[in-house]
Amino acid sequence: VTASNGVRYESRKVFVAVFTFIKEQVWHYLKTLKLHHSIQGSTDIQWIITTPAFFDDIAKNKMREWAMDAGLADESIPNHIKIVYEPDCGSLFLHHSVLEIKRGKY
Repeated sequence: VTASNGVRYESRKVFVAVFTFIKEQVWHYLKTLKLHHSIQGSTDIQWIITTPAFFDDIAKNKMREWAMDAGLADESIPNHIKIVYEPDCGSLFLHHSVLEIKRGKY
């Protein structure tokens, strides 16, 4: 990965740092909402990571590997991390929103 200043960084290093930052932000957010007591640890969170639709299985597996390296998930827990294409997530969000509207929640 090349930074805007022209310095090149190893992709793994960048993504592990980003995933570590996201994990820290989630814990900060949960503490702010005082929800952190109901969650024992990161094993209680299912992580959904979105990727562009053009990512192949190799790229998706790299994302999973780097997320694990950042401590987001435990390999022994099935589906602890899901790597999902962004268009699929958008479609599911719209479907969920329509259902919520029909239920009168919006």
